[in-house]
Amino acid sequence: PEYRNCSSYRPDVRISLRFAPLSAVTITVVTISLEPVAVTIDLPVEASIPVDYIDSDKLRLEAYRKLAEARTDEDLDELREELTDRYGEPPQVFTSLFDIARLRARARDLGITEIVGQGRKLRVGKINPPESVRMRIERIYKGAQYRPLTETYTIPTPFEGSLGSAPMGSDAVLKWTEQLLDDLAWTPKAGAR
Repeated sequence: PEYRNCSSYRPDVRISLRFAPLSAVTITVVTISLEPVAVTIDLPVEASIPVDYIDSDKLRLEAYRKLAEARTDEDLDELREELTDRYGEPPQVFTSLFDIARLRARARDLGITEIVGQGRKLRVGKINPPESVRMRIERIYKGAQYRPLTETYTIPTPFEGSLGSAPMGSDAVLKWTEQLLDDLAWTPKAGAR
C-alpha cells in the first residue's frame, strides 16, 4: 500500500518561487530527493563475519560495508555470489547477516525504523498500520500492544523459550520476525467480509 512506501524515505523538498511585478511569475524547478530511512534491527541472533572466513580486518569491514549498502535482494545475491567466489561458501553466522539485511529492507519498505528485542518482547517502531491490521496482530500475537502516540508495537516473543522448551536458535528467530513482518504487511482482500 502507498502509505507504507511513502514512509520509508525522508523527503528533502526545496521549492523556490519568485514573483515579478504585476502579471509575470517565475517558478523554479521543484527538487525532491528521497533518502532511505535508517532501520535498526537488534535481535538475539548470532550474525557476523568470522575471522576464519575473511581473515583481513580491512576486507571484513569492506564486506560489512557492502552488506549495509545493499538495498535489494539482487544486491544481496550479487554480494553473496562475489564473496562465495572469493572466499568459499559462507558459514551460517554470516548467512544470518544476509537474512538480517533482507529483514531490514522489508522493514524499510513498511516504513518501520526499528525492530528491537527486549527480553521477552519485541519493539517495532514507527509503524501506523490500519485498524484491520492492528486487530489481526492482537489476535495472532496475544498480549501485543500498540501505542499510537509513539507509533510503536510491543509484541511478546517466544525467543527465550518457556517451561522446558529451549531458547529459539538464530534461524528460528529470523523466521519468526519475517512472519511478523508478513503479518504487519497484511492487507484485507477486496470484497472479503
